Amino acid sequence: MNHKKRLNKDPELKIPNSFPNRVVSLYKLLIIKHRIMKAFILSSLFAGTALFSCAQNIRQADVPSLVLNSFQKAYPNAVDIEWEKQLSNYSAEFEISNMDHEVWLDEKGNILKHEEDIQISQLPVAVINSIKQNYAAAQIDDVDKVEEGGKTYYVVEFEKWSGDKYVSFNEDGSIHK
Repeated sequence: MNHKKRLNKDPELKIPNSFPNRVVSLYKLLIIKHRIMKAFILSSLFAGTALFSCAQNIRQADVPSLVLNSFQKAYPNAVDIEWEKQLSNYSAEFEISNMDHEVWLDEKGNILKHEEDIQISQLPVAVINSIKQNYAAAQIDDVDKVEEGGKTYYVVEFEKWSGDKYVSFNEDGSIHK
Protein backbone atom coordinates (compact mmCIF):
# COMPACT_ATOMS: atom_id res chain seq x y z
CA MET A 1 0.00 0.00 0.00
CA ASN A 2 2.89 2.39 0.73
CA HIS A 3 4.06 1.95 -2.84
CA LYS A 4 0.69 3.15 -4.19
CA LYS A 5 0.69 6.15 -1.87
CA ARG A 6 4.16 7.14 -3.07
CA LEU A 7 3.10 6.89 -6.71
CA ASN A 8 0.01 9.01 -6.13
CA LYS A 9 2.12 11.77 -4.54
CA ASP A 10 4.25 12.03 -7.67
CA PRO A 11 2.93 15.07 -9.67
CA GLU A 12 3.72 13.40 -12.99
CA LEU A 13 1.55 10.43 -12.06
CA LYS A 14 -1.58 12.31 -10.99
CA ILE A 15 -4.51 10.83 -12.86
CA PRO A 16 -8.17 11.82 -12.56
CA ASN A 17 -10.20 9.56 -10.23
CA SER A 18 -12.65 8.85 -13.06
CA PHE A 19 -10.16 6.56 -14.82
CA PRO A 20 -10.58 2.81 -14.19
CA ASN A 21 -7.99 1.29 -11.84
CA ARG A 22 -6.56 -0.90 -14.61
CA VAL A 23 -5.83 2.13 -16.80
CA VAL A 24 -4.29 3.98 -13.88
CA SER A 25 -2.09 1.02 -12.99
CA LEU A 26 -0.98 0.56 -16.59
CA TYR A 27 -0.23 4.27 -16.99
CA LYS A 28 1.82 4.34 -13.79
CA LEU A 29 3.71 1.24 -14.87
CA LEU A 30 4.55 2.84 -18.23
CA ILE A 31 5.77 6.02 -16.53
CA ILE A 32 8.00 4.02 -14.20
CA LYS A 33 9.41 1.97 -17.09
CA HIS A 34 10.05 5.19 -19.02
CA ARG A 35 12.02 6.65 -16.10
CA ILE A 36 14.07 3.47 -15.72
CA MET A 37 14.83 3.39 -19.44
CA LYS A 38 15.79 7.08 -19.44
CA ALA A 39 18.15 6.51 -16.51
CA PHE A 40 19.65 3.48 -18.25
CA ILE A 41 20.24 5.38 -21.51
CA LEU A 42 21.83 8.34 -19.74
CA SER A 43 24.12 6.15 -17.67
CA SER A 44 25.10 4.21 -20.81
CA LEU A 45 25.97 7.43 -22.60
CA PHE A 46 28.16 8.60 -19.72
CA ALA A 47 29.89 5.21 -19.50
CA GLY A 48 30.46 5.14 -23.28
CA THR A 49 31.90 8.63 -23.26
CA ALA A 50 34.27 7.70 -20.46
CA LEU A 51 35.46 4.59 -22.33
CA PHE A 52 36.05 6.27 -25.68
CA SER A 53 37.63 9.45 -24.41
CA CYS A 54 40.67 7.71 -23.04
CA ALA A 55 43.14 10.20 -24.51
CA GLN A 56 44.75 12.29 -21.85
CA ASN A 57 47.07 15.27 -21.96
CA ILE A 58 50.50 14.54 -20.56
CA ARG A 59 53.60 16.58 -19.84
CA GLN A 60 56.58 16.22 -22.15
CA ALA A 61 58.56 14.92 -19.17
CA ASP A 62 56.13 11.96 -19.02
CA VAL A 63 56.70 10.96 -22.66
CA PRO A 64 59.02 7.91 -22.92
CA SER A 65 62.50 8.73 -24.20
CA LEU A 66 62.14 6.45 -27.26
CA VAL A 67 59.05 8.38 -28.35
CA LEU A 68 60.48 11.81 -27.52
CA ASN A 69 63.82 11.13 -29.28
CA SER A 70 62.06 9.87 -32.40
CA PHE A 71 59.80 12.94 -32.44
CA GLN A 72 62.67 15.41 -31.93
CA LYS A 73 64.72 13.73 -34.67
CA ALA A 74 61.82 13.87 -37.16
CA TYR A 75 60.64 17.40 -36.24
CA PRO A 76 63.58 19.40 -34.84
CA ASN A 77 61.88 22.75 -35.55
CA ALA A 78 58.62 21.93 -33.76
CA VAL A 79 57.27 24.54 -31.32
CA ASP A 80 54.19 24.78 -29.07
CA ILE A 81 54.16 21.02 -28.55
CA GLU A 82 51.23 19.42 -26.73
CA TRP A 83 51.31 15.70 -25.93
CA GLU A 84 48.51 13.18 -25.44
CA LYS A 85 48.57 9.51 -24.55
CA GLN A 86 45.97 7.36 -26.28
CA LEU A 87 46.00 3.78 -24.99
CA SER A 88 49.58 2.67 -25.81
CA ASN A 89 50.24 5.36 -28.44
CA TYR A 90 51.23 9.01 -28.19
CA SER A 91 50.23 12.03 -30.23
CA ALA A 92 51.79 15.45 -30.42
CA GLU A 93 50.19 18.61 -31.78
CA PHE A 94 52.75 21.24 -32.74
CA GLU A 95 53.65 24.01 -35.17
CA ILE A 96 56.41 24.39 -37.73
CA SER A 97 56.64 27.76 -39.51
CA ASN A 98 53.17 28.70 -38.20
CA MET A 99 51.56 25.62 -39.77
CA ASP A 100 49.72 23.11 -37.56
CA HIS A 101 50.90 19.51 -37.40
CA GLU A 102 49.87 16.39 -35.55
CA VAL A 103 51.84 13.17 -35.34
CA TRP A 104 50.98 9.79 -33.80
CA LEU A 105 53.75 7.52 -32.52
CA ASP A 106 53.70 4.06 -30.97
CA GLU A 107 55.43 3.30 -27.68
CA LYS A 108 58.64 2.35 -29.54
CA GLY A 109 58.82 5.75 -31.27
CA ASN A 110 57.64 4.59 -34.70
CA ILE A 111 55.66 7.26 -36.52
CA LEU A 112 52.23 5.88 -37.32
CA LYS A 113 50.64 8.93 -38.91
CA HIS A 114 51.51 12.56 -39.62
CA GLU A 115 48.99 15.26 -40.52
CA GLU A 116 49.84 18.83 -41.45
CA ASP A 117 47.95 21.89 -42.61
CA ILE A 118 48.99 22.98 -46.07
CA GLN A 119 48.10 25.77 -48.47
CA ILE A 120 45.72 25.02 -51.36
CA SER A 121 48.59 25.83 -53.74
CA GLN A 122 50.54 22.88 -52.27
CA LEU A 123 47.95 20.33 -53.44
CA PRO A 124 49.05 18.08 -56.32
CA VAL A 125 47.76 19.19 -59.73
CA ALA A 126 45.69 15.99 -60.04
CA VAL A 127 43.87 16.80 -56.77
CA ILE A 128 43.23 20.40 -57.84
CA ASN A 129 41.82 19.16 -61.17
CA SER A 130 39.55 16.67 -59.38
CA ILE A 131 38.26 19.44 -57.09
CA LYS A 132 37.58 21.72 -60.09
CA GLN A 133 35.75 18.92 -61.88
CA ASN A 134 33.70 17.51 -58.97
CA TYR A 135 33.42 20.33 -56.40
CA ALA A 136 33.58 23.51 -58.48
CA ALA A 137 30.75 25.22 -56.57
CA ALA A 138 32.18 24.46 -53.13
CA GLN A 139 34.54 26.75 -51.25
CA ILE A 140 37.66 25.19 -49.71
CA ASP A 141 37.99 25.95 -46.01
CA ASP A 142 41.02 23.85 -44.98
CA VAL A 143 43.51 21.38 -46.48
CA ASP A 144 45.53 18.74 -44.65
CA LYS A 145 48.26 16.47 -45.97
CA VAL A 146 48.24 13.08 -44.28
CA GLU A 147 51.03 10.51 -44.36
CA GLU A 148 50.08 7.10 -43.02
CA GLY A 149 51.36 3.60 -43.69
CA GLY A 150 53.78 4.82 -46.36
CA LYS A 151 50.99 6.51 -48.32
CA THR A 152 50.04 10.16 -48.70
CA TYR A 153 46.55 11.56 -49.11
CA TYR A 154 44.90 14.95 -48.74
CA VAL A 155 41.84 15.86 -46.68
CA VAL A 156 39.98 18.84 -48.07
CA GLU A 157 37.32 20.59 -45.99
CA PHE A 158 34.65 22.24 -48.11
CA GLU A 159 32.40 24.92 -46.66
CA LYS A 160 28.78 24.27 -47.57
CA TRP A 161 25.50 25.90 -46.61
CA SER A 162 24.45 22.70 -44.82
CA GLY A 163 27.70 22.26 -42.89
CA ASP A 164 31.28 21.36 -43.65
CA LYS A 165 32.10 18.41 -45.87
CA TYR A 166 35.38 16.51 -45.76
CA VAL A 167 36.71 14.68 -48.82
CA SER A 168 39.96 12.70 -48.91
CA PHE A 169 41.94 12.53 -52.15
CA ASN A 170 44.85 10.31 -53.18
CA GLU A 171 47.80 12.00 -54.86
CA ASP A 172 46.40 11.02 -58.28
CA GLY A 173 43.15 12.91 -57.59
CA SER A 174 41.02 9.84 -56.91
CA ILE A 175 38.89 9.60 -53.78
CA HIS A 176 40.77 8.08 -50.84
CA LYS A 177 38.82 5.38 -49.03
